[in-house]
Amino acid sequence: SLLVSCGIDLIRLSESLTPMQPGTNEEQENRVLQQHPSSLSGMLDHPTIILGEGDTIAMWYLPGALAPCLQDHIADSIDPLAHPLERSISNRSWHTIHQYFKDDLDIFGCLEFSPAQHMLGHTTTDDIPGVSQDLASPAGTQWSKDICLPSAILSGVLSIIHPSLYYAGNLAMQRLSDWAASNDPNMAMALSHWSTVFTNISLIVNWSTPFHRDPHSRSDWYDMLVSVSEYDDCALHIPTLGIQVLYTPGTVMAFSSCLLWHGVNEVDGARCCLAYYM
Repeated sequence: SLLVSCGIDLIRLSESLTPMQPGTNEEQENRVLQQHPSSLSGMLDHPTIILGEGDTIAMWYLPGALAPCLQDHIADSIDPLAHPLERSISNRSWHTIHQYFKDDLDIFGCLEFSPAQHMLGHTTTDDIPGVSQDLASPAGTQWSKDICLPSAILSGVLSIIHPSLYYAGNLAMQRLSDWAASNDPNMAMALSHWSTVFTNISLIVNWSTPFHRDPHSRSDWYDMLVSVSEYDDCALHIPTLGIQVLYTPGTVMAFSSCLLWHGVNEVDGARCCLAYYM
């Protein structure tokens, strides 16, 4: 892997962002770029670790990290979700509005899987999470079982690239399991076949992504992105770092999605992304 520095003070960058900054205000984001310029530019197409000032790791880029058999495993697991994916399209959020999906393909949409998800507007410490609607469905339950192997492998990757986050996630899963055993049988069942330390998985199929941040994450956490299926000419654009990365099938990436402003172009072909996050 190539080790390069972007020259950005990631702590100052984090402090400059407003609470819950969604990244959809282009004028606001351009000001952030001017205040925290990156020394990098161009397109990456080989394994790279990008550092900030003080050698803090801003991003892991691992093209081809997922073996073809695991890519096929993930792609094959999606077909039974065609109907729930199509029903996910709505105007409730920019994540699911029709204009960003390729509707000329047989399957497209976005589903959210979590064994312990807070309802919208209920995110205080007193609110009790529950199994997400998509995971609670029969098709979603089966999908989470089908995806156990790649999910476990990606948790193993996290244990290497961000040990403290892995251990925190693992502890959270243990405590959720202990609580659910006595209080929520549906959560206990969901957790019994949830093989990742991440609390959430977004399944995103045939979607071009406008520039955004994911403000529910944290600047010192990693989200993990995995892209599979058959497509060409896909790039993940990260203006915060001044770069694009070639987003070929089998690519695994890890970075803070609230810290780095990012988006993905429309591709030629069919593409599926799994986004693991906490």
